Amino acid sequence: MRAASKILIPVAVLLFLWAVVSIILVPIESGDAYPRYSSLRPDPFGAKVLYESLAAMPGVTVERSYRDLLLLPLRPAPTVLVLGGMAPTWISAPENVVKRWEAIASRGARLVFVFQPSLPALTANFDLFQPDKKKPQTVVHKAAITERWGVKVKLREVTAKERAQISRSPRESAAYFEADGSWTVVERHSKDGLPMQIEKRMGQGSIVIATQLFRLSNEGLREERHGAWIASLLGPNTRIVFDEFHHNVQDTDSIGTLLRRYRLQGAVGVLSFIALLFIWRNVNGLLPPRSVAAGKSETSIAGWDAQQGLTALLERSVAQADLIPVALQEWKKTEGLRPPVSHSRVQAATEAAERWKESPAAAYQEIHRILTERK
Repeated sequence: MRAASKILIPVAVLLFLWAVVSIILVPIESGDAYPRYSSLRPDPFGAKVLYESLAAMPGVTVERSYRDLLLLPLRPAPTVLVLGGMAPTWISAPENVVKRWEAIASRGARLVFVFQPSLPALTANFDLFQPDKKKPQTVVHKAAITERWGVKVKLREVTAKERAQISRSPRESAAYFEADGSWTVVERHSKDGLPMQIEKRMGQGSIVIATQLFRLSNEGLREERHGAWIASLLGPNTRIVFDEFHHNVQDTDSIGTLLRRYRLQGAVGVLSFIALLFIWRNVNGLLPPRSVAAGKSETSIAGWDAQQGLTALLERSVAQADLIPVALQEWKKTEGLRPPVSHSRVQAATEAAERWKESPAAAYQEIHRILTERK
């Protein structure tokens, strides 16, 4: 059984470390731990190439925001990239969120929303039942963005046959915008001329919404670089902020965050290696086992008990002539922890210790009699 444990415990530890690496570290390195179009994701669905490319440009400051945008310092004025949302979800944002965006933009920031590609709507009617006339009709309220900003998001309509030929992850988005005169159309679709990117001034800043997110992805930049279009998207600001908070990538000062911030991964690796050595040391002794001669039983060596150990310690530390005076001196230090003893008895015990100094046993008996006898 012990031989089996020597093998199983190290194997179990190695399997545990492998699981930690596979479950935690590998997804982080590959990007699977982050949502699509996050600037922390290095695979084709991420935006890390865009982040690093902008960071390499002279005169441009690039950073990530892991907190609510209201907490973002706005000096110098930033261009905030909010990548990866869905256009229908964005247009239905609650009014309090819309007001927060307005406050950020009006103070000089340029908010850029670039949405994931949306599939087109179907022209066919697939309703199988007539609506119940007795059922009260639900009142549909206009979206706060439509009310306050004068813009709508719509989807191109296609037939079911055309829809079946479109990939579930299209590169071109079927979403487009209908906006009032306060918006400027920056780019239209090459085929039908519908607005794909529009911009609106708001206070000291501006709002930009666009649907061409594939161009900003790692895969899109590998296939084609749209330098002029990216420059028009970012605007004149030289401070670029990638918003990761809307991806639920938040700075909570957790252990993992602190390890990455202060680059302590190496220290964790060293501690893990030391822990592995400690476990191996306790499972397998470093000294080889004693060989037992054939036909002879192994003899055991008994150790000292506590009394024998104390005796040996006293023999090495206190001379025989000083044993009783030292013991009496230590006993006097216990005053307050024992029943009180009269001064005359303590004086008599001290004199007995001096008188029987050469005979510790006789001195002990005399002192014990003096201190314990009843009068």
